[in-house]
Amino acid sequence: MLSIVAGMVLFTAPLARAMTDSDKSINDKIFQMLMTDKSLAKGSHKAQIAIHNGEVTLTGDVTTEAKKEQLHKAIAGVPGVQRVNDSDLVLDPSPAGRFGEGLP
Repeated sequence: MLSIVAGMVLFTAPLARAMTDSDKSINDKIFQMLMTDKSLAKGSHKAQIAIHNGEVTLTGDVTTEAKKEQLHKAIAGVPGVQRVNDSDLVLDPSPAGRFGEGLP
C-alpha cells in the first residue's frame, strides 16, 4: 500500500497479504511516478493506494475533483495496471489540519 502524506509518498506493505511480483512492480512504478511528478502528490496527500492482481484501489481524500481525475488517469497509464477503482476517494477541499496547505 502506498500512502501519500504531506506531498510525499510513503511505502507501507499490505498487512493482509503479500504482494505478487507483478503488483510490486506496479507499486514501484507508481511510487517512482509520484516521486518524479510532485504535482500528482500535492492535493492528494491523504490518499492511499492498494494494489491486488493489477487492480489499484484509491481510498482517502483529495482536495478537488480535478486532482482525483488527474491521479486516476496517471495511475491508469502505469504499465500492468488493469483497473483503477477510485469510488472510495472522496473530496475534502478543507485545508484545516493539512500540513503546509492553506498557509501563506
